[in-house]
Amino acid sequence: MPDAIAGVVNQDGLVVPATPLPTGAAVKILVCEPTEEEQALQEELDAWRLAAANSLETVERMLEESDADEPR
Repeated sequence: MPDAIAGVVNQDGLVVPATPLPTGAAVKILVCEPTEEEQALQEELDAWRLAAANSLETVERMLEESDADEPR
């Protein structure tokens, strides 16, 4: 077994290892700072999420405006 196994913390706060661990394995968890690459990827993901949210708001506003322009 390798000396270190990477993993992530899921939305429920549970640690999910990248590879399975044997039952009863003793573990030591170290919280690491993200690498520059991971930070850059997170920043890009955040930018895409913001752009998607802004796009959705724009579409919803345009729909509301088009509904207001239609005669009743």
